[in-house]
Amino acid sequence: MTSTDVATRAPRNNVEHVCSTIAKPEFKERIRAALPPGIDPDRFQRVVLTAIQQNPKLADGDRNQLYNQCLRAAADGLVPDGREGAFVEMGGKLTWMPMVGGIIKRLATAQINIDAQLVYENDDFEQTLGDDAAIHHKAPKLGKPRGKEIGVYAIARLPNGMIMREVMDREMIEQVRAVSRSGSNGPWKAWWGEMARKTVIRRLAKRLPILDPALAETITRDDEMYDFAAGNATEGDTAPATQAQQAAPSGPRRPRGLDSVAAAGNASQSPSQDVIEGELVDTSTGEVIEGDDTMADQDF
Repeated sequence: MTSTDVATRAPRNNVEHVCSTIAKPEFKERIRAALPPGIDPDRFQRVVLTAIQQNPKLADGDRNQLYNQCLRAAADGLVPDGREGAFVEMGGKLTWMPMVGGIIKRLATAQINIDAQLVYENDDFEQTLGDDAAIHHKAPKLGKPRGKEIGVYAIARLPNGMIMREVMDREMIEQVRAVSRSGSNGPWKAWWGEMARKTVIRRLAKRLPILDPALAETITRDDEMYDFAAGNATEGDTAPATQAQQAAPSGPRRPRGLDSVAAAGNASQSPSQDVIEGELVDTSTGEVIEGDDTMADQDF
């Protein structure tokens, strides 16, 4: 079934209702506006629809949150295919989470090649520090047990040939997990290894010369997962800032996308209406009923 079929067919349940809204040309234009240049909005739209159809629970929660996270994924130039990223529930809230594959893909656009690997107790692992820094990692022969995870590391090669490394043992990873708002469930429970690799990449990325604010935002997209005020986060766990962000004046950050209107939309909308990027949309026709002009010039 094509996105056009989904958009024109009368919805019979939550999944069809959500998919029909996302498949409409009006929502597709919002996807197109959010995507970086060169990304096919049709493919992105198809992957989102597939993700919802494969995980119907996504359509059972706050629809405005789902639409908002779809547009955030588009802004990152990544798709929710379980490799580049995924929609996950954390603390009762649906969140777009870039995954290791997606972060590596985005860093590659800046000509930064990065990799992260888990270290197991039966691996041969050695880290050399000093002027001639290096990481030696050798796994056991195929078929031999590797044991439990004891650490993780990331290596980045910059365009100028410089190599940067970051190593974290399991205790350090657990310190980060401890300040996660969903440390005992969600992605930390389902994908501990994925989250460990992502954690060390995020820490290494803080030291990388990232000049693109959009790329820095992709890497730190899930900062809201963590309660850094809890006092358990160590230096390097907070968001990396680009040179432009470091020079910017301090002050309250404007809300992004639908965050400032979703709550109001939930309180007032009828069952056949959804708030999309500050506009009240009739999901049966795709017609914009009313818009919030104050949202028009806000950052996405």
